[in-house]
Amino acid sequence: MSHSPEQLPSKIEEWSKEHVFQWLKDDLKVYYRYADALYEKGVSGAELLHFEKKHLLELGIKHGPAVKIMGKLDERKRQSDQTIQSHSETQRRQSRKDISPTVDQSTPSQSLTARFSSDIRTVEDHDISSQEHNRTAKNISKKKKEKKKSPPDPTNTGSQDIDDKDEDEKEKMASFQEACETKETEYPGTQTVRRSSSSVFLEQKDEDIMTALRILCENECENIHDESSEEFEKFRIKTEEEFYRGSKVQFWNFYFSEKPKAKAFIKRDKYEKLKSMIRTVRTKDPTSPCVMLNLFHHPGCGGTTLAMHVMWNLRKEFRCAILMDNTTAKSDVALQVKHLMKCGKTDVSYQTPVLLLVDDSEETENTLELQNCIRRTVDEKSSSPLVIILNCVRSQNPKERYRTSIIESIYITNELSKIEQDLFEEKLQEFKENHKKPENFYSFMIMKTNFSNEYTESIVSNTLKNLDVSSKQAAMLSFLALLNTFVANSSISLSVCETFLGIKHMLTSRETVEQRMEPYSTLLTRFKPEVDGTYTAIRILHQRIAIQCLEELGKQYKISKSEIVIDLLNNDLFFNTEMGKNTLMDSIYSMLITRQLKKEGGEKHTLFSPLIEQIQAEEPQQIQHIFEIASLRFQNCAAIPQTLARHLYLIEKDFTKAYVSANDAKNIKENSYTVDTTGQVSKSELKYKFEKANTQENGITPDDLEVYLDLASKATKAFQRAQELAKTDMVPESEDHMKRQRSYNISGYMGEIDTAMIVFEIMCSLPFFKENDQMTNKYMQSFLNGSMPIRHILTDDYDSYNQFSDVLEKHTHFLTFLKSRRFQKDAGRKSCLQLRNSQESLMPPVRAGPEGRRGQEPG
Repeated sequence: MSHSPEQLPSKIEEWSKEHVFQWLKDDLKVYYRYADALYEKGVSGAELLHFEKKHLLELGIKHGPAVKIMGKLDERKRQSDQTIQSHSETQRRQSRKDISPTVDQSTPSQSLTARFSSDIRTVEDHDISSQEHNRTAKNISKKKKEKKKSPPDPTNTGSQDIDDKDEDEKEKMASFQEACETKETEYPGTQTVRRSSSSVFLEQKDEDIMTALRILCENECENIHDESSEEFEKFRIKTEEEFYRGSKVQFWNFYFSEKPKAKAFIKRDKYEKLKSMIRTVRTKDPTSPCVMLNLFHHPGCGGTTLAMHVMWNLRKEFRCAILMDNTTAKSDVALQVKHLMKCGKTDVSYQTPVLLLVDDSEETENTLELQNCIRRTVDEKSSSPLVIILNCVRSQNPKERYRTSIIESIYITNELSKIEQDLFEEKLQEFKENHKKPENFYSFMIMKTNFSNEYTESIVSNTLKNLDVSSKQAAMLSFLALLNTFVANSSISLSVCETFLGIKHMLTSRETVEQRMEPYSTLLTRFKPEVDGTYTAIRILHQRIAIQCLEELGKQYKISKSEIVIDLLNNDLFFNTEMGKNTLMDSIYSMLITRQLKKEGGEKHTLFSPLIEQIQAEEPQQIQHIFEIASLRFQNCAAIPQTLARHLYLIEKDFTKAYVSANDAKNIKENSYTVDTTGQVSKSELKYKFEKANTQENGITPDDLEVYLDLASKATKAFQRAQELAKTDMVPESEDHMKRQRSYNISGYMGEIDTAMIVFEIMCSLPFFKENDQMTNKYMQSFLNGSMPIRHILTDDYDSYNQFSDVLEKHTHFLTFLKSRRFQKDAGRKSCLQLRNSQESLMPPVRAGPEGRRGQEPG
């Protein structure tokens, strides 16, 4: 839903969860994800009044913002007089009884603690005194071990009687899992990072500084709860099941596999090699403070899992961290990496390197920029690199990218070796002994069957049998299938899914998205996106399942991709709601715009995004309609009309409409890329009309020549303007705008050269400039360099000569100027072409940014 600003009620206890969200976001100006965290939990004003700082900390809010919120909350309380406060207290008690009528023997604060027990741990679990902060890691670990205990029963409110014990157990398990996840991801404050041969305590104030990094400590997951408890065992089983179904791997998975009597985590064939490369890559370039290692992998083949597995086992040799958000300003990331490198050091002689995992990348250029930024920021002399970047790169051709990469690299594909297949078979037998339904471990089974298309087709066709295409469930499934097919790790927030499916947000309601989506929920998973904070999102388990769902919807139920895209773009809910809005819009934008590499080292990219190219092949008449709707959703994004212009002049050959769209893009943002697109439209129309005329028996006419030269002049002016703008494009812009700082844009120069070559070809086709006649060639050169007027050229064909010479004389200034420009560039044309080829092989597809702050593509 949309949270439009409104006047807050004077009494805090009258605030709804929307009012709380508005107060935090608009009045206190806290980070969106913090306001989102309270909204997702349905925190109203009445409940907020009973909050303490520790409750905010347990919801993932950092110490500084938590102090600010509590301070401002106290100010609001003091604004009311004693009478209003007394009256408000009575209302709050009544309100609590209305919300939870069965909880009549508990105080409001007790009810609140019970309700948020999935997020709130005891103070002893995470609050460390300043004296304890100065202890060694061994002392802290020892104290934690003495204090470890079974977590409190998260569903026991002291008065609420739940008849359905199975549901109670599910809630209890979910609460325990969430507590463990929060402990792992948000509070490594009782854990240690590595410093040379000793350990350093990671204090909360240091962690608060490194907000872009997820620190992996050497005692990760240790001594958090009583591991002999029944709840912990259920948490272990559930965590394993979720991972093998399709959830992203957690460090808990590796931790569980190291416990006594546990089965080892499957090691991929490249595990030892990658581990060795990380250890030895420092010797490749010992003079650089930061080096990089690429891991190319097919989407969904276990590349991220392999990287995290190796990192887990190197956590006592390196200071390990994962970059949480690839869009974070590189300068900020570099400073935080430097802080991690120096954390706890008192002697410059300590040289424990940082191992930084950059995950979910689709290209290497952004990470190269990060590497350079870290080099400049660290700027320390050392006998070996201080930072190693492990760059996980998704690719449809990982082996080819590995072969052509100039950076130290390794790759894995979606084909298992015989040894790996045997390991997966052993793991399956283990699952049959310890789990109830191992056949539902779809992600595992996809790999177990060596990425068999037949297996994926079978589970999807059986699950989608008798699908009601008019239902909300079918629509939601189609949206997720589309997004997860074309944008890796895309998702829709849980609250948006609930609203779309008509699930009312009530404290007493037990219906979930998974229940409403039955029987298709076996293909879905819920998770917490690492980038946008603490909200929960829904996605399809595996990209291959999403692809097959999309195919099944098309073949079996005649639901086309264009239909799904149009329905998605026309639904206001996905664009007006606050929860996960930016992430979802980025995914939709990327799906429409981002092109892919055809082949590493070859021609740079596909002409359009994979989705658009597929729709062009199936329903080309829908493309214009799709981009017209998208232009309304992304009104400040020049790349939308720019891409439509490219479709119109490249595919439809509708140059009139292409001009309109190209100018729309230029009006949104004039830069070298949008202006180049206007030139490309004119150049393409010129080439198209000239080639068409050459197929006719009569050849070109004077009227044709007039049109050609007008188009050439128009294109040349646009390309020259693009050249001027390219100089200003080189000025670095704020990285908060998430725009790639590319190499110098030479497309304007190449466009002008290409236009000149077409004009010279047209000139050679004129009847009095015979192609193989040395004398007429000399006349043409004299005319073009301005030494001979067109009327002085001798010819036998005076009738046609007079008609064409009128047109040429009218455009003499343009033609002579073009010739001089051409001669100036001709000497460097070969090197310029080489520059273009090298840059195009490196130039990556445009990435999506926040609404109103997106980049443009080359024309």
